[in-house]
Amino acid sequence: MATERTAALIALRLAAAGTVVAMGAIHLHLWYDGYRYLDAIGTLFLLNAIGAGLLALSLLITPTRLLPVLATLGTLFAAGTLVALIVSLTSGLSGFQEWRWPC
Repeated sequence: MATERTAALIALRLAAAGTVVAMGAIHLHLWYDGYRYLDAIGTLFLLNAIGAGLLALSLLITPTRLLPVLATLGTLFAAGTLVALIVSLTSGLSGFQEWRWPC
């Protein structure tokens, strides 16, 4: 029973860390691809990539007793990123409006 729970916890940690790393990698790629030249948006994309890396590392090394706090932070981080995307797609964010693909 304990080994099954431990294996499930490790799998969930790896899945969460992988998802966060993917999100950060996308933002870092877009930052390198040209978003770094946009005033506020470039900085936000770089901070998102750094934050994703720190969050993923934390997910892997945090003691089990602190995982609920970290899960809450991860959820807020992902939700904030999603909200920023929605705002960017609809009304614009810091003078930048994302275009929809395909147009």
